[in-house]
Order: sequence, then C-alpha cells, then structure tokens
Amino acid sequence: MAHFRRIYAMLRRRLGLQLTSLGPTTLERAVQRRMRALRIEDWEEYAQHLKRHPAELDALVEEVVVPETWFFRDQAYFDALAELLLHPPFCSAAPLRVLSVPCATGEEAYSIAITLLSCGRTKNDFQVVGVDVSQHAVARAEEALYGRRSFRGTDEEFQRSYFHAEGDLFRLVSRVRQTVSFRRGNVIDSLFMGGLGQFHVIFCKNLLIYLCGWARQRAVEQLHRLLTPEGRLFAGTAEISLFLDHGFAAVSERY
Repeated sequence: MAHFRRIYAMLRRRLGLQLTSLGPTTLERAVQRRMRALRIEDWEEYAQHLKRHPAELDALVEEVVVPETWFFRDQAYFDALAELLLHPPFCSAAPLRVLSVPCATGEEAYSIAITLLSCGRTKNDFQVVGVDVSQHAVARAEEALYGRRSFRGTDEEFQRSYFHAEGDLFRLVSRVRQTVSFRRGNVIDSLFMGGLGQFHVIFCKNLLIYLCGWARQRAVEQLHRLLTPEGRLFAGTAEISLFLDHGFAAVSERY
C-alpha cells in the first residue's frame, strides 16, 4: 500500500528503523492505534495528517518503541563493569562517566549506578546518563516506580535493599535515583549529546539490530565520538559483529 510505505518512510527518517526488525504487523498495529485515537478511518488520511503534524510522528514513535527490560538484565555485563573499576584508567577516573543508550525505562541505568555504589564509589565519583528516544520511557525512568516484571532477574533481598513498596509497585530509593540523570535523545541525530563530553563506558544493547544500514552507520559514529579513547562499549551479543564491522575493536580484557 502506497500510504503505508509513506508512513514507514517518515518513521524511517526519524528513527532509522528497519521495517523487518519490527516484525510483520508491529507498525501496522501501532498506526491503527493512533488512527483510533484520532478517529481516523482512512490510511491515506492518516498519512496526510502525519505529514502535516510533526507532533503526531512523536506520538507514533511512542507506539512503536515499546521498552522491554529489567534490573540487572544480563548480569555478566555488570560483573564486567565491576571488574573494570579495578583497573586504570577506570579506577582513577573522577568522575567516571557512563552512558546507557537506549535506556528504556531506566532499569539498566539504575543497575549501573547500583553496581558502582556497591563497588565503593560515592555519588560524587561517577555520573550515569540514560538516553532514550521515547519521552514516555524517559518520564517513567525519572519516576523510578516499577512493577514486578522489572525484578525478574533479581531476588527479594535486592528489592528490600533498594526499593520502597508503594501498593503493588516499588520505588527506587533516592540515594540511587540522585546518581542518574535522564534525557530524551535520538542517537542518529547529528547533534546527539553534543557538548556533553565523552564517556568512559557506554552500554548500548539491542539498538543496532533494529536500524537500517545508514542509521546503523550514523549511530556507530556517534557512539565512537562519545567514547573516550580508552573507553569500553558494552554491546548486545547479537550486535557485536555489527560494531566490529563499523570500526570498533574487540578487547580481550588483560588490563
């Protein structure tokens, strides 16, 4: 359908998404939800509405980008981060700067902060920044209020140590919340994180697999710019080869 292709083209320009990575019906269902919300029945009419109203593209992005994460997802990454802190230049970096992108609803960024605090770092010794293209996800991250699905990789002791129950939900304690900042950003934008300096460690998991070729290249270039010369990038298992194909080098940690 021509109107569907136009809608996808607009979304592709904004996010760099590869349609096949979304699954065959994800975008279609997202568009249908927005059409129902606007009481628009015709796809062509919605495509025209999307073209005329930039804010609607933001709304469609929120429907397409559905975060799925939890605390200490892939524990080995956080164990490696803790080990990294024992060796230069990371042991002496003050403050140590860590970027989580995309940060989704904040579980990864807060897991990084908890790891650093558990290793003896104080709130003045490090900065953790979480960035996501979804304003809704960023707002939820800042709220730091989570349901039980966010704890599927942890035990009850973890919840008791770092959270207060609020009904059926759990709010992260302030001593962790205050060590992390969040912002909305799109990694394929040319001005992404411009003027905010470099990071010693970047967590970027499950992003490149969703991007088309040109967007993947741009994202890698941005991350390379943001990483210090001796920095470390933690990538998702399925994305390691993609980073290697775009100029990053694998590191055998011998410090």
